[in-house]
Amino acid sequence: MTDGQAAVAGVALLLLTGCGSQSQGTTSGASTGPYPAMRPDIGKIVDQGGMVLTSPKIVTVTWTADTNEAALEDFGDKLGASAYWKQVAGEYGVGAATSGSANHVRVSTPPPATIEVMDLETWFAQQVQNPATSGWPAWDPQTSYVVYVPTATHLTSGGVDTCSLHASLHSEVTVGADAVTYVFIDENCHGSLSVLDGATSAASHEIIEDVTNPHPYTGKAYIGFDSAHLAWSLMDGEQDDEVGDTCESLADAIFTGPADLPYALQRMWSNVSGAAGHSPCVPQSSEPYFSATPLGQETLDVLVGVAQTPATALGYRVPVGSSKTFDVAYYSDAPTGLWYLTAAEGNGIEPATPSHVRLSVAHGAGANGKQDAVTVAVDSAPASGNAILVTLVSSAQGHTTHYSPVLIGAY
Repeated sequence: MTDGQAAVAGVALLLLTGCGSQSQGTTSGASTGPYPAMRPDIGKIVDQGGMVLTSPKIVTVTWTADTNEAALEDFGDKLGASAYWKQVAGEYGVGAATSGSANHVRVSTPPPATIEVMDLETWFAQQVQNPATSGWPAWDPQTSYVVYVPTATHLTSGGVDTCSLHASLHSEVTVGADAVTYVFIDENCHGSLSVLDGATSAASHEIIEDVTNPHPYTGKAYIGFDSAHLAWSLMDGEQDDEVGDTCESLADAIFTGPADLPYALQRMWSNVSGAAGHSPCVPQSSEPYFSATPLGQETLDVLVGVAQTPATALGYRVPVGSSKTFDVAYYSDAPTGLWYLTAAEGNGIEPATPSHVRLSVAHGAGANGKQDAVTVAVDSAPASGNAILVTLVSSAQGHTTHYSPVLIGAY
């Protein structure tokens, strides 16, 4: 960080925390109402037409050897009636979920030392297919089975530890004539969290995705951003984003729920909140949300990725060897003062290698209602396709960083 950038960051911190000696009203570039000053140009996760679970039933499956068994059952019982559930799932047409002791499955056999995901899926299908012998609650189209794989079991996929791949997942398997959905939670994949916190935060992610997109292969529901906002898909590194995927990498993605659900949870994508100029990942934290949005985007016809898939999306066309300057607007949903704005190639979190563009921001700081200008110079085309992702990064020391992606068409 340069001396000038450090000064800007320091001013942003003072103003955001309310500790500055200079009032916002007299600060150059200070925040002005209304809040937010404008509605951002932001992606929306699309309803692909498949069913969602309108009255879900959560079945919690644990091994009796799991020391977290009772807590995981309690989590499943409280989740569907919580304020959190209503906020993160309600806008997608999902109603309150039920559970309770009749929907607790306790597997008394010793957990396997190692098992492949495909073998676990086969075992799961057998239990569902024979409820009279397995003792599992009978399946119906509103059932969400949640299987917690204990730490005593090493879960693999193709021989690779699942923690280095997808960690936990939700999917579907054919059982007779039915496509039965499931959630697998690998309790070994908890990172720096406790085993229980890792399990419940992952479960909140996967269960919400399971009820908003229960059939990701046979009848997609809420999955993937609208085609115009391809940049939001590229920022997440995949084009089949579900409501948990886009929020999972944020620094404040995991939080502890309130009294009605006092477990580690993950924030989820909200089309409504994002479009209104608030954080698109809800529940929003107590601090104001601040970001920047591109203005005057063009319609691009680009080729994306190794497959060079044709796509039409919003962004800016900047042929190789040329540069372009585009305007951006700062917005926040409450008074903040200044914050620092940079532009980065890639998703703004991990550095892009190799680099294809050079970027600069005219002022590098602003607040709600102010504008800035970003210049992008394209030095080379990507190895595959001609779409380059650039991300606007809004930050202030001691506060959560926010990201807004922009697509560059290098052709």
